[in-house]
Order: sequence, then C-alpha cells, then structure tokens
Amino acid sequence: MGLLQKRIVELYNEFLESPWPIPEDPSLRKLPSLHDAIISTIQQTKFSEKEWKKYGFRVVRGNSADVFKGCFCKEAASTLKKAIELGSGAFGTVHKSRIPSCVKGIPKEVEWVAIKMEQVGAYFYESQLPENLRTHLTVIQEAVQAGLTPVLYDTFICIDETDASTIVKVMEYVDGVRLGDWLPSASKTNISKAKQILTSKVEALGKMGILHNDLHNQNIMVVLTPKGAVKDVAIIDSDLASYAQNTEVKRVSGIFRNSGNYQIAYAILQKLIQEKSIVL
Repeated sequence: MGLLQKRIVELYNEFLESPWPIPEDPSLRKLPSLHDAIISTIQQTKFSEKEWKKYGFRVVRGNSADVFKGCFCKEAASTLKKAIELGSGAFGTVHKSRIPSCVKGIPKEVEWVAIKMEQVGAYFYESQLPENLRTHLTVIQEAVQAGLTPVLYDTFICIDETDASTIVKVMEYVDGVRLGDWLPSASKTNISKAKQILTSKVEALGKMGILHNDLHNQNIMVVLTPKGAVKDVAIIDSDLASYAQNTEVKRVSGIFRNSGNYQIAYAILQKLIQEKSIVL
C-alpha cells in the first residue's frame, strides 16, 4: 500500500473516531474518479487480529471456502453439516444447529442453538467496530441476566486466509413464530397476551436504560404452547442494542450502509486537498 493509500486509511479511521463536518463544496462532488479511488482503498481495510484482541475477543482462524463450518473445529463438521438455515438479513445468516463440540459453557439440557455469522465487509455497520461490538455485548448480557432477551452463549471472531473477519455468535435458539407471520391468524385473546408480555419487556429494558434500536415484527418471536396459546414473547436480534445515552455515538460509518452516497469520501478528499496530499 502506497503512502497516499495509507493516508486515506488513517483519515478514514480518524473520521470514524471523531467525525468532522461533511464539506458542502459542490466542486468536490464533480470528481467521481477520486471518490471511487478513496472508497476502493477503504474497502481494502480489514480489522486485524490485534485490534479484535485489544477489546477482549477470542480470535480463531477460518476458511473462506466455507465460512460457516470453517470457523469451528474439525470435530464439529458433522454437526454443522446438519444445521438448518433459518434466514439471513443485513446482519448476517442464522442457522439452527446442534451444539458444536468445541463450543463450551452451554447447559447440558440445551439441545439446539442458533449460530449467527456476521461477515465484516467494507460497508460495515457501526455496531461491528470492535469497540462498539464490545459495548453491544455488554448491553445484551445485562438484558440476558434480567431475563429479557435470549441467552448469548459465546461470541468470537473468525479471520480467514484473506484476513476478512466474521463475527460468530452462538445464541439460545427460540422455538417460536415471528410476530409478523403469526399476527394475521392470531386470536384477539392471544394478541392481547402477546402485547402484554412484549410491553412489559420493552418497559423493563427502558428502565434499565437499554434500547433495542431495531425492534420490528421480524425481530419478535412468539412462543406458543402445543395448543396454540401464547407462552412467551422473545425479543431477538439485539445487534444494535445500546444504552440510551449512547444512541448518537459513532453512527458515522452507517453513512456507507447501502446508501450509494460518498459523504465520507468527500470529507476525506477535502482533508487530502487541504494538506496537499492531492493537488488538483
């Protein structure tokens, strides 16, 4: 990587840590080739093993040919081969699986777990920054201890031979129906019961100063009895959970998220011009 590329990466990291105002100069927006060059450089930025370990994460080596099985020990291959994909979304793919032999600390009575794989790409979410992920996990564990969200058994980082990172979360499997799929055929009595349980949990999280930040029909599971009555309501996918007072902190990298705009590139370009790293 050349000196200019290194400076771009430095400015990018500085911007994420302490963003400066996005420039309004319209002339900067007429330089698409420079925008593309800056973003191309940023896309090559990957979090190192050292950066993950700095925030207390366990790091394992994986295999890009099979990210799911490659992040676990060889002894777990036969177990993971039978895993069932439950779905995928903005924050990764989730599988239902028997417990991989190398995952420790799970109660003996547990038969199934949910395994979530979040690949950290160039267009990463602010929640995937190592320091922010550590904070999110702390928040989630507080909610778990209060009995308000499913258990998070283990979280570790898998880095493959290309140095790409995947966040691996081993969680309690919730055997239920997503609220959005359940509501159309639910009775008024069941809806009232589900509403009561959900409201009490959201209020309890609020009293703890915790916000889920991504609560919608697909992130709420309704657990039913064999006769179809509401047994419980589970709030899942707490990837964006935060303390209420921190909701505006470090959300800048979300600018990249599926937006197609180059605001960070504008900010970096302005700095490069000011310090004469680029001469137009």
